[in-house]
Amino acid sequence: MKIKSLLSIIICLFLAEKTRSQVHFDINASTSPEMNYFQVILSYVGNDLKYHKDSTRIINNSFQISGNIKTVTQAGLLIFINQKKERLYYNFAIDSGVNNLMLNCIPSQKLIFQTGHISASNRINITLDSIIREEYNSHKKNPKDVNELNPLTSQQELAMNKRLMNILISYPDADYSLVKLMFMSNLVNLVNQESMLMNCYNQLSDRLRNSKAGIELKNNLQNRLNGKNNAKIGSKIIDFTVKKIDGSMFDSKILSNQCYIIAFSATWCIPCQEELPKLIELYNKYKESGLKVIYFNLDDNIESWREHVKKNNTGWIDVSEGTRFSDSQIAKLLHVASIPCDLLIDKNGRIVYNTYLTNDGVENLEQQIRNVLVEKR
Repeated sequence: MKIKSLLSIIICLFLAEKTRSQVHFDINASTSPEMNYFQVILSYVGNDLKYHKDSTRIINNSFQISGNIKTVTQAGLLIFINQKKERLYYNFAIDSGVNNLMLNCIPSQKLIFQTGHISASNRINITLDSIIREEYNSHKKNPKDVNELNPLTSQQELAMNKRLMNILISYPDADYSLVKLMFMSNLVNLVNQESMLMNCYNQLSDRLRNSKAGIELKNNLQNRLNGKNNAKIGSKIIDFTVKKIDGSMFDSKILSNQCYIIAFSATWCIPCQEELPKLIELYNKYKESGLKVIYFNLDDNIESWREHVKKNNTGWIDVSEGTRFSDSQIAKLLHVASIPCDLLIDKNGRIVYNTYLTNDGVENLEQQIRNVLVEKR
């Protein structure tokens, strides 16, 4: 009886904690008549960085969706599918509690927009969205073509993101500012902009910076700054231990006073597999001169990794943490934000080449290998 009572208490505490970690929301939306019978899909990314989806249909100019988010506000995406199976998108902010939306549609422009009362979170989001639209439209070859998708250059994206962060700074105590900054920190084109992200974070209110999410964001950015410093040209390579393909442990210190490459890759990564033949060619060409390769697999599928090693039979050092790319601690310590990524280490243990930071890929790696091997002699 006592065991049952204790078990009941544990279950109640677990459910209470789970409830506290989620915030309920209701979306009550009214729509313009032309949107009747559209299918509606609500998509949002939780703090676990996984997509959550719910769907319904517009009936009598309205629809309702309910769910749970992990913070008091969250970025959301409404996807509308009409009778022709065409998709229209609307970015908005989901707040805890009741979200009353009035949505209108301009089919010819594939545009959905809000009218009526707009929440503080959505005022920020609409401002951000208008900047993004303005930037992309200003670089179109034909501004009137709603279907034209003309990607921005890295410089244009950087300039746009600076404008977006200036908006967040102008709302320093809005929860949505922190949520959007967290989202932006995960964008691929901002993986090398930690200083800019940190500057924006530092201008948020004390309340936001000292919140659990704020502290997590600061720690993440600081770790990325540290990793970037670890991975820059001229830095001393960090020591690490990791499991080899045979199950034994590999200690990177064993390669002290030797020239070697750390090649971060994954079995599922197509560019990595495209790079592989060139990397094998370089290894076979220079291994007699002392070049070593640590082929670091960022994949939690152990069987795929074993098959990959067996198929290629390179003879170099195959290692893996046995985790997903996003969970790799060693990759984070070396600021590996995308793969493939190859680091060339000289006999003094210094990084002399980093294909990710230089954005050169494996093409210019051979000359760097020659340089370090000549130095070795």
